Amino acid sequence: MHYPTHCLGLLTGVTRERIRRVSCLGWGGGRPWFDDNDYNNPFWNQCALMQTDKGHMVLYNVFRLVGGHGECARLFG
Repeated sequence: MHYPTHCLGLLTGVTRERIRRVSCLGWGGGRPWFDDNDYNNPFWNQCALMQTDKGHMVLYNVFRLVGGHGECARLFG
């Protein structure tokens, strides 16, 4: 996963926890107008399950090719 700072900034700023473990899947590609990007990232959609240094779980999604707009963050617990 490339450049997840926007959504993770809320989590790390509020809880002061740091991400320690990550499992990420990406899909999509084959679109010339998207494949040529600054991060050399072949995936336009990505989903990551993360664990913080205090053992909490974080689910983070980046969907660059969907119908929705904007960013959303929700904290539970």
